[in-house]
Amino acid sequence: MYLHRAETTESDVRILSQVSLLLIMGQVRDVLGSDNQTPLPPALASQILNYSRQLDKWYTKFSALFVTNAFIGEFPKRGLQLHYQFGKLYLGHQVFKGLRGRPLPPHFLSAATMAHDTAVSIFEMILSEPELQEGLVGMPHYFHVMIAFAGHLLLQICQNYYEQLAIKIQDDFQLINSALNLFRNTQCIPQHPIWRMTPGLNRKLHDCAASIGVPVPSAVPVGGLSAQHAIPGQEALYYPPVPTAEASQPLDELLFADFGEFNFPDLTSNFMA
Repeated sequence: MYLHRAETTESDVRILSQVSLLLIMGQVRDVLGSDNQTPLPPALASQILNYSRQLDKWYTKFSALFVTNAFIGEFPKRGLQLHYQFGKLYLGHQVFKGLRGRPLPPHFLSAATMAHDTAVSIFEMILSEPELQEGLVGMPHYFHVMIAFAGHLLLQICQNYYEQLAIKIQDDFQLINSALNLFRNTQCIPQHPIWRMTPGLNRKLHDCAASIGVPVPSAVPVGGLSAQHAIPGQEALYYPPVPTAEASQPLDELLFADFGEFNFPDLTSNFMA
């Protein structure tokens, strides 16, 4: 097999992983559709399980082939893990389409739980992996779009389905608040997606907590990026503002957006340059 030949490079592995994942996500989009107003029919529950298994096999295959990069260390592996989570998130979020807060059908409970657990895993990775924290500013912008999407979807699930899915909402709220704390302590210019998405996600968190009638727990302190991780060539660096209710509109339009065509970044390039 070509992947196991001696002349195969890291770039070859990366490109093949991209193509393989995009083929799976293209099938998900084609079969599950992009109609955001109509609930999925029960017959598609087996298809969701099938695609979930395909994503598992994809990750198992390529995680064994990704190696530590000479320039950016473990970030390629972390990027692969994030793309796996992004794929699971996109797949699982489909079962919420058209429900408008109505109870989840029993045949979609496992997929809904997958969407919730995947969103949690994305934020746990961000808060626990130094490579992701150090690359938070320089990573491709669609990473930030998917992170914002994960946060808003997680809070939407907490708000509407915490009882049905037996979610410990205080744990999820603390997780989001800790991520917001990290974003606020990340040096970036005002035009950066981190700056722009932080107020909206903060507002969504407090609106969600208020609607349920629970307080927002304190964030667990997480170190932000130091000056050495700033964007080269930028003389003036800023911190995202402490958000207020008027600071930004929530990114609800991200929910049920068509992320079936999201692409991989060049995981072997020095994205900090």
